[in-house]
Amino acid sequence: FVLPGNLKIIGQSIIDSKYAMNPKDYPGERNVRMMALATVKFRIVFTRQAEPGDLIAVSSQHYTMLPANFLISRLPSGTIVSAEVVSYVDGTIVAQLRGTAMQMTVPGFENPSYEVSCSVRTPNLPRPEDSNFRIDLQMPGSASGKQLPLNTNDGRDVGFRLVENVQLEMSKPPSNEAPPMAEVTVEMKVDPRSTKPDELYLMAPLLFNFTEDCLVRRGTG
Repeated sequence: FVLPGNLKIIGQSIIDSKYAMNPKDYPGERNVRMMALATVKFRIVFTRQAEPGDLIAVSSQHYTMLPANFLISRLPSGTIVSAEVVSYVDGTIVAQLRGTAMQMTVPGFENPSYEVSCSVRTPNLPRPEDSNFRIDLQMPGSASGKQLPLNTNDGRDVGFRLVENVQLEMSKPPSNEAPPMAEVTVEMKVDPRSTKPDELYLMAPLLFNFTEDCLVRRGTG
């Protein structure tokens, strides 16, 4: 039998929201929410070389993989590996290598390695262990049309910790009671849903600020 090589994700896999990728417009720490668009990055090594024309497939049973922004780069140089998405079915991305081989890594070493990044839609599952990612390197299909495996991680790698979409409702004074540069009172209702937070962090919109000791009524907790 021809057995596939071992593909391993090394280091800490990364997931970034659109907010974290634009810190100038969205300052502060930004965790990735459930049911939201994000970008994932995996650093991989493998034991069998992939040649131009071979395929790389990325899938997950709960994350929806999206073909936009699919990219492979060689580390540590950062050189882009030419690849084109040739199939996108049921949330599985398949890309074909164009003109550049992906070199194997000797077991026990971490270079060369490759970073695979693509866009995803996150699931409604907060725990990492509730979902897995599968990455396969494949040879083009035989006469039967079946892809032949080169390397696989067998779907061993779990997902990411996601945060709940907290519901926020705000009641503000009528416009004639809120002139510019005035101090006004607003009421905010926060539904934490499935979470049990012990802190609430509010960021004021641009050019707004909170006065010192701004709570009208203190909580009882």
